[in-house]
Amino acid sequence: MQRVLGGPDGIAGLSFDARHLRLGPYAIHLATARVTQRGQPVEIDLPATRNLGDLPWLPYDEMLLDSIIATTRELARRLNA
Repeated sequence: MQRVLGGPDGIAGLSFDARHLRLGPYAIHLATARVTQRGQPVEIDLPATRNLGDLPWLPYDEMLLDSIIATTRELARRLNA
C-alpha cells in the first residue's frame, strides 16, 4: 500500500500504523476499508465500477485493496480541494 499510494508522485501526508492508513483527520481500516474521521464513521461514495487494471499485482483481496486505494484518492482530493 505504501508503495502504491506514497511513491514519488503519490499522496502527501499518508501514514500507516498496524491497522490503519491515515490521511489528515481520516483513518481507513486496512482489513475492512471502513473510514472514520476523528473516531466517527464516514460514508464515502465511490463509483460502482473502477478499473482494476490500474493496480499492480496485489497479494490480497483485490476488491478490498481497490476500495482502500479509491477511498484514499477520494479523501486526498477532498482535502486538497
